[in-house]
Amino acid sequence: MPSLTFYGGANEIGGNKILLEDGDTRLFFDFGTSFARRYRYFEEYLKPRPITGLLDPLEMGLLPPLRGIYRPDMEPTSDLWPRFSSSPLYRELSIDGVLLSHAHLDHSGYISFLRDDIPIYATAMTATIAKAIQDSGKGDFEKEVCYAIPKEETDGILQAAHWQKVSARQRPFHVLDLPPPTSQALAFWEATPGARGLQVCPWEEVCRIGSLHLKHFPVDHSIFGAAAFAVETSSGWVIYTGDLRRHGWKGHLVEEFATAASHLKPVALICEGTNIAGSRAASEEEVYTGALKAVAGAKALVIADFGPRNVERLLTFRQVAEQTNRRLVISARDAYLLRAMRYVSQEVPDPASDEVIAIYENA
Repeated sequence: MPSLTFYGGANEIGGNKILLEDGDTRLFFDFGTSFARRYRYFEEYLKPRPITGLLDPLEMGLLPPLRGIYRPDMEPTSDLWPRFSSSPLYRELSIDGVLLSHAHLDHSGYISFLRDDIPIYATAMTATIAKAIQDSGKGDFEKEVCYAIPKEETDGILQAAHWQKVSARQRPFHVLDLPPPTSQALAFWEATPGARGLQVCPWEEVCRIGSLHLKHFPVDHSIFGAAAFAVETSSGWVIYTGDLRRHGWKGHLVEEFATAASHLKPVALICEGTNIAGSRAASEEEVYTGALKAVAGAKALVIADFGPRNVERLLTFRQVAEQTNRRLVISARDAYLLRAMRYVSQEVPDPASDEVIAIYENA
């Protein structure tokens, strides 16, 4: 009999960690950072201590006490697990993988703490975005989603192993929609992050996880590459939507997913519900129309503020800039992300050659 255990994502926004067990197969739907729970204890300049590895996230309830799924190099002492063995959530566990719906950190962030040999199942775009985000971010042990920086213990303190001696270890990403990858996409995936070497795990294409058949469906969301999943269990199909919406340029994908999912006659539907009873969100077309009017009437610099990974919104403002004979100036980090995404999808412009986009350079 299949079972579902919610270690995060229920009665909160994000932080999804949903364990599906059926026979000898165990998998997680997402393994994200719970921002609301995290901000009870930490903030921008007060973070979990890297030198204690798993201790702070476990102590603060940011990670469930599941012995066997986390990185051994982040266990600072031999008595780490006995102190959590009395928790009602404690158990020893092995898993066959994580189905990653998209690259937002509230769904992906705490993959950082999982064993680096656990497979991650995602779209090619999600895998690419995850690497671009980690490549261009500051070193942070909470954001090692795509590749793990090995840790060493010295006098009870954990620190990153010397970069000249130990390479980073890339997680095995099983890509669900893999076309023949371009040479540029492969080169990006295998590129060394910074000066530290990288042990590369090539992309693999699969349609099963453990003993269970798997389907995925592209959906509309504020980040490219988002997908919903269907897993065929011994009792029938279980559907997981991840984050989705209907008001983006690709809202039709949600309708197509709903139709396809209904044909499977699922026995369970796990659905995000952060705005079920909320007010109607403005469509991306309405955002474009309003922004075009505002920018066309402006006589000087226009500053647009939106989510840092919302490339759809960035492309909306690129369209506005083009229609008003302006340039869209983006950060170097955004340019790196766009370039990486273009290796997977030609609908993303190349910031190096696009005539509308300019890259801001710090003096």
